[in-house]
Amino acid sequence: MTQIAPHSSPPAASRYAETLIRASVAFLLALAAPAVSLLPAFATGFSNPGDKRDLVAFPHGFALLLIITVVVTAAACAVGGYVGRRAALFAIPFALFWWAISGLGVLVAGIVLGHSRTAEWGVVLLAAAVAGVLAGLPVAARAKT
Repeated sequence: MTQIAPHSSPPAASRYAETLIRASVAFLLALAAPAVSLLPAFATGFSNPGDKRDLVAFPHGFALLLIITVVVTAAACAVGGYVGRRAALFAIPFALFWWAISGLGVLVAGIVLGHSRTAEWGVVLLAAAVAGVLAGLPVAARAKT
């Protein structure tokens, strides 16, 4: 009968499954966090672009929305980096890349259309993407495998 040492490594399939789960959790945390910036828009509604009003409104102010979105994204990405370990080094930037592209598109559209609030929303999304990468990647790089 063969004895298996208690300190032996698990089979390769279970290590890959664990890495995939950790990367998925980090990806979902990083992908969901910047969505906090959408909550005021859903609460107040979007206006018709033909109206004299702004397309998007920030009922509590731009600065508060920026701070909350950046803090929530940084915290979620730090947790994702801790949970995801080395797998989060790919998952977090991949998730935040889509928010950065969206933020850049919203910023450009806001500038071109002359909607300052829409351009500010793009700035919020870009800032959240940068803050998430700056908070999550160092945590993931230091995590033990």
